[in-house]
Amino acid sequence: MITIKNKADCSGCFACAAICPKKCVQSCQDEEGFAYPLVDESECIRCGMCIGLCDNPVVGRKTHEIVSYSATAKSDDVRLASSSGGIFSIISKYIFYKHGVVYGAAMDENATVEHVRVTDEAGLTKLRRSKYVQSRMGDIYNLVEDDLKNERWVLFSGSPCHIGGLKNFLSARGQSDEFLLCLDLICNGVPPQNAFRKYLNDLGFIGNVDEVNFRDKTNGWQNFSMRIRQGNRTYIRNFRRDSYGMAVLADIMQRPSCYCCKYTHLNYASDLTLADFWGIDKVVPTINADLGVSLVLTHSAKGEQAINASKPFMELVQVQVEDAVRGNSKVVDGHMAPHVNRNVFLAQLHEKNFQHLAVKYIKGGYIRWLLGFVKRRASRIIRRV
Repeated sequence: MITIKNKADCSGCFACAAICPKKCVQSCQDEEGFAYPLVDESECIRCGMCIGLCDNPVVGRKTHEIVSYSATAKSDDVRLASSSGGIFSIISKYIFYKHGVVYGAAMDENATVEHVRVTDEAGLTKLRRSKYVQSRMGDIYNLVEDDLKNERWVLFSGSPCHIGGLKNFLSARGQSDEFLLCLDLICNGVPPQNAFRKYLNDLGFIGNVDEVNFRDKTNGWQNFSMRIRQGNRTYIRNFRRDSYGMAVLADIMQRPSCYCCKYTHLNYASDLTLADFWGIDKVVPTINADLGVSLVLTHSAKGEQAINASKPFMELVQVQVEDAVRGNSKVVDGHMAPHVNRNVFLAQLHEKNFQHLAVKYIKGGYIRWLLGFVKRRASRIIRRV
């Protein structure tokens, strides 16, 4: 029977819940808002299927040297509709061409993020773009297994620990991954669902929202904004100045396991890794980066085959791995440290205003924030004069 002694050991992949034959592993939310497995001991038959799935091991049988690319979709519409260069959409179309299905994270009207299954290009709309919230897995692993049993191609996209959880699950079930293509993201850790809902409520977005875009490109890919729309009201603010964006970038509300992530130093269990290609202007100066550029890493022959088959729809430039990951060194090359005020930030989130806490614990307090505000306003006045 699975027990979580140290919360840092649980990434929340919930492979244990998916594999349980009695469905007695439930999701239980802790005081910080993160979900952990809880076993109903009265229903548990001590089969041991869930034991060991928490390891989320790095797959060690690598036979393919990592190859890295800068990549953009040739279609400007696809790039504009995506967070980076639109490569997820291109790889998804490759899978649809093979009569396959695509799994990824979608956000519903209540701003809840969960993994869903889509079978055509129309469904890709809800899977595109970054969601800086941990996705709920539900029964997705079992759906993937059913597709693979039917020898149907599957593209599964998610965080590195989601990929690890899925591969552990399939291995424990004895299911071949011949028709599985795994795509993960260079991840900056995952905040809890309730933190994002609290942020929305404190901004006045009560109930359902019509649109949430964490990476709006109105002011360009490298200067992206948080954009939220509800009815006739639209909120838009530079991500680095938005309170939720500040919290994400400050590492103040990530899951405990994110601070000791096993998927660093390019140890990925996926076939493909996608990210923003920050610093592309120094590596490929001729590229037009206004609409976004993707960093692509291939970890397997299967991943390389998918890229090669998709070349007609992409602008692709092979680059050195060292150049490719330099702009993502925080996550690729080492573990991130939790913000010094992480615990108090999350503890007070239930009762205090999100924006208030962001200013107090991230920006250094109201006096520092006010001085910065006055300085920014003064510089604008000087420029006008």
